[in-house]
Amino acid sequence: MRLEKEYNAAIDRWKNDQGESWKKRYPELEDILKRGFWLCIGNKGGGILLSGVNPSFDGKEKAEPIPFHDCSGRYWNLWKRNLAFYDAGYIDLFPLRVTKQKHEFEKYVPLKLKAEILRVTQRELERLKPQLIIHANKSSAFYYGTKPDAPWMGYDLERVELPRRLGEKGTLYRINGLLNDNRRINYGDDSKTKLEGSHLFVCSMQSRLKSEERIHRDEITQLCEYLNIQ
Repeated sequence: MRLEKEYNAAIDRWKNDQGESWKKRYPELEDILKRGFWLCIGNKGGGILLSGVNPSFDGKEKAEPIPFHDCSGRYWNLWKRNLAFYDAGYIDLFPLRVTKQKHEFEKYVPLKLKAEILRVTQRELERLKPQLIIHANKSSAFYYGTKPDAPWMGYDLERVELPRRLGEKGTLYRINGLLNDNRRINYGDDSKTKLEGSHLFVCSMQSRLKSEERIHRDEITQLCEYLNIQ
């Protein structure tokens, strides 16, 4: 699988840069990397792309990659209902299988390794050129560039006002380009983005919310109509 090879190559670059000492300096990381990746396949370009921060780890052997609409479980079923009328796909910013985001992923995955992995993800985002990215993990939206002091992928985001009801469920941005900031991970490689004119909708992790707080299918339809997405 092309994308899996690219992620493996990114990890190998980081390992080569660190030398053999990385195993001693990051003993917990070795176990995380042995779990392999979890990836969705069959994402089509030009439509809607749902994104999360990283897949959870259930303690089982790595499952074969499957399309978004074949995924099952509480998290997936909710979003499949919401996006049933649209040609949607899914991507994690970091495909490493880690359940405890703050106490394991943020703690044990070094910043330079995150940057190597995220460069691969960003290239895939650029290849797919979605009209709308729905990032369903509010706490990790900064990787797109929502916080100027930590640009990461460094998209130049313009806040777009939404109808009141929809605006209570999430925040919408228009992608206007890339920030002129040498702290973004692609600064030396890219000065333009294929996502200019696309939109980023950031919302909370829906499975943790009460039903009345969640986004529902009619609101996704409203959002897509608002953005003229068929």
